[in-house]
Amino acid sequence: MDNLTQSSAVWPKIKASLESQGAVGPCLTLRCQVHPEQRNYAYTAADFARHAPEGGCLKPCNVLMPCGHVCQSVCHVQNREHINYKCQQPCFRNPPDCKLEHMCPKRCFENCGECVVKVERKLPCDHLVHLPCHVDYEIYKCHVNVAVTLPHCEHPAEKPCYRDLATFPCPQPCEDRLPCGHSCELKCHVLKDPDHLLYKCSKPCTKFNAGCIKQHPCAKRCHEACASCAVPVKKKLECGHTHKVECSKDPAEVICKRDCKKTLPCNHKCKLPCHKPCGDCQEKVVKELPECKHQQTMRCCDSPDPAKCRGRCVRKLPCGHQCTGI
Repeated sequence: MDNLTQSSAVWPKIKASLESQGAVGPCLTLRCQVHPEQRNYAYTAADFARHAPEGGCLKPCNVLMPCGHVCQSVCHVQNREHINYKCQQPCFRNPPDCKLEHMCPKRCFENCGECVVKVERKLPCDHLVHLPCHVDYEIYKCHVNVAVTLPHCEHPAEKPCYRDLATFPCPQPCEDRLPCGHSCELKCHVLKDPDHLLYKCSKPCTKFNAGCIKQHPCAKRCHEACASCAVPVKKKLECGHTHKVECSKDPAEVICKRDCKKTLPCNHKCKLPCHKPCGDCQEKVVKELPECKHQQTMRCCDSPDPAKCRGRCVRKLPCGHQCTGI
């Protein structure tokens, strides 16, 4: 009221009129329209939810609903006819197809459907079982476990009564040893691949890598082909050099690119890569020409050539003078 009187010129007059009638107080009177005798007082906004959670009061609704049950909800002003209301009380109907007239065990709002009440039945196999009432026990597959000896492997086993003895898989572990030396990890399979022709052993391989010279173990599964051994090892090549190569690799296939260690016929060292033929010596040497005795710098593999001599001629002309040519 104070908020209204402070923001309007009209409300102070209204407040004065209400006060003169004794109509202004600290609370509002809440009167239930369904149960008029029920009165409560709201001093705060929270009092509305406390005294009239569904708009009525705190008394039970108690209206007889179309399903025949009395509404147990707190008094509500909406949907008084309870149209589409989901009654949570136990159903008192009989499922339509139940010949034993069992009471439906569901909630009232749920569809009864087929009768699910458990009843004891004696099956054609003479076993007693508890089945939902609607289940046809004459065609029901009996799941009672029975002790049997399997005809294909003569192992003892327990199987559901309805399972065919001739096709029931044996639950015992296979006792066979595989050609690889491992034991079979399957259950007894006399009816399927008894000789393990299709079986793939998945245990770790116990062999060495293919082409391995150092007994490096294979890292694959037993049924997989062993790969060439790729573990790096040191091997000596035909040239005398040592290289780190894959264990399974033939040293003859390795191309050596180190310096050649061979000594040529001239006693010089070959300066080519190891994998190339040595060929002629390319070392620079000084050689003396046999006729003029001058020296020339040339490749070791070359012969002295007088035509290439650039020294002063040491011969004399027929006239006796010294030749001034080269």
